[in-house]
Amino acid sequence: MNTSSSKHFTTGKTCTMWQKFAAISLFLIANLTTVFTANATDFSFNLHQGDQSEIKGFSFYVADNFTRKSNFYWQLGYSSYKDLSVAWNNDELFFDINNVEGIVSYRHKIKSYNKFINSLTVEYQVGAAVVMTENKFTWPELQEAKFFSEKGDVNPLIGMALHYSFSRNTSLVFGVRYQPEVSEFGDMSSIYIGVDHKFNQVGY
Repeated sequence: MNTSSSKHFTTGKTCTMWQKFAAISLFLIANLTTVFTANATDFSFNLHQGDQSEIKGFSFYVADNFTRKSNFYWQLGYSSYKDLSVAWNNDELFFDINNVEGIVSYRHKIKSYNKFINSLTVEYQVGAAVVMTENKFTWPELQEAKFFSEKGDVNPLIGMALHYSFSRNTSLVFGVRYQPEVSEFGDMSSIYIGVDHKFNQVGY
């Protein structure tokens, strides 16, 4: 007789402190940026390498500062990561995850007489990612499942980036990102490299 059928696996998840914080942050970001999105002037694309060698991904964003002379920026974008791992049932499972993200950041332009240093800008980021991918392990014979991510999960993120402007409107971006929780996958950090391009501003 197979005793495994008597085991019960819960599919529910509790909302952690980090997820509550991320949900509130995303709500505030969405409300703050709604009136600005028509005038978005920045577009960026990034390639990510996760803290586990298998994890790779990409992200892209539209962004702008809240007011013309403000150092505070909003960003709305999309990210995708492949091969997030989780240990489960004496095995290592791999899943992909996609997110819609909202970020608020502060950019500090470094001033120096040195031409290279004067081309650098440091950016500090905080935001939230809404999961668009459902990942689960299922037992067809038991009609039960263990969820590792569900659509609508909200996870926080923080990051820091260095922009190197090599032309008036284009810069290289080198960054690091940390997420204290990625649904049921635990924490995740990544480094990334990308390009940011500024388009003509509208209405200024």
